[in-house]
Amino acid sequence: MNGAISSVVSQSCPPQSYASDQQRNGDVDLTVAAGAGRAAQRALERLTRDSRLFRDYQGMGGHSASGSEIASIDPSDLDVGRMLGRGGFSEVHEAIWLPSSVAEEGDGQETTCPKKRYAVKYLRASVMKDKKKFERGAADLAIEAKLLSAFDHPNIIKMHGITAGSIMDNIAQGTECSFFLVVDRLCDTLDNRMEAWKGKSERYSFLLYRATRDPRGTKRRAQLVERLRVALDLARAVQYLHDNSVAFRDIKPENIGFDNGGVLKLFDFGLAKEVKPSRRYADGTYRLTGNTGSRRYMAPEVAKARPYNLSVDSYSFGILLWEMLALEKPFKGYNELRHMQEVVEGGVRPMIDRYNEHSHWPAEVQDLIETCWDADWHERPTFVDIVNVLEPCADEDGSKHRRRFSSRSYSKGASPRIGGTQRVGSFVQARGEAV
Repeated sequence: MNGAISSVVSQSCPPQSYASDQQRNGDVDLTVAAGAGRAAQRALERLTRDSRLFRDYQGMGGHSASGSEIASIDPSDLDVGRMLGRGGFSEVHEAIWLPSSVAEEGDGQETTCPKKRYAVKYLRASVMKDKKKFERGAADLAIEAKLLSAFDHPNIIKMHGITAGSIMDNIAQGTECSFFLVVDRLCDTLDNRMEAWKGKSERYSFLLYRATRDPRGTKRRAQLVERLRVALDLARAVQYLHDNSVAFRDIKPENIGFDNGGVLKLFDFGLAKEVKPSRRYADGTYRLTGNTGSRRYMAPEVAKARPYNLSVDSYSFGILLWEMLALEKPFKGYNELRHMQEVVEGGVRPMIDRYNEHSHWPAEVQDLIETCWDADWHERPTFVDIVNVLEPCADEDGSKHRRRFSSRSYSKGASPRIGGTQRVGSFVQARGEAV
């Protein structure tokens, strides 16, 4: 490929060639690889069966649901650079994608086509050596590709291309980069951003600083509005998913990033799931897999492996919103047993100090957080409700909300504030539950 492209990537890390990956993966059992390919195909069949999302759309290797083109990419058209992140089954690398048809323009002359950076995601070589992990990882990556091909929202990561050819056949090759997705290159994560917010927040907390540098609290309010705007963008992304009957099921800081323009992007859709009428119970819940997602943000009914619905994302959002505003890890130091006993069974939640430490949070947001993490899913707001609450609070003039305590007024009707809470260290016991 074009040498100039390779030199750009190799400034941070020498680019990995697909040939070297294939040589390194020579010990992968091709029978196992073929089984993983079939597992991915079955997962896609289950995904699209009785689906409203894919009813009129086949997707991938052509056009997205929005009509934008999704390219079929030959591995030779990618220069892969340094690793950006690693998950349970996959890893993500920086990549420069320049189609060979473009690179060869000008009869050997260097092209002036802009060298845009993307991210490429594929299964790790070590995963392919374990039959169960290979099948699970291949299915998750195939599902993620299919879902991303159907989404079109400014706060959801965009898939630009996918490996040319059949997904099942590509996976069956048993090589690390035989099946990959090319998506937006993100420059920051919410985890990192919260660390930066925490540094500023600690500075603003000093009385001397506030008296001399921020006597009117303008900087402190601006930082709060910034965090609420991030929360609003996330809520809009999840509202879009719910409008398409898709539960994300893994809302956490690690799955929220920002591109080089600072635009929030929700990513990693390996656990996302469309809720289908055929799996719906009379009470409005669905037959879905339990213990799915990250325990810190997991709704009680998911941890208990009971039927659930889209409201599990509202619970996760409430926990995350508290974390974004308090700049503390919820349930820090809790092991799985303690989390089950105190949070899932006992109803313990992070504390909102309405009259002191958190008194500058808008009252509507305080109420919103408490309803989001309610143990009773019927009490949780939808993301339409969440967006409606956050929009005025994330305004530049959102400071006018900060000390007015309001009653809830969500679309499903008013409900009483969670009261009678018992303080347990930095946590509280939710209404009507025993710690």
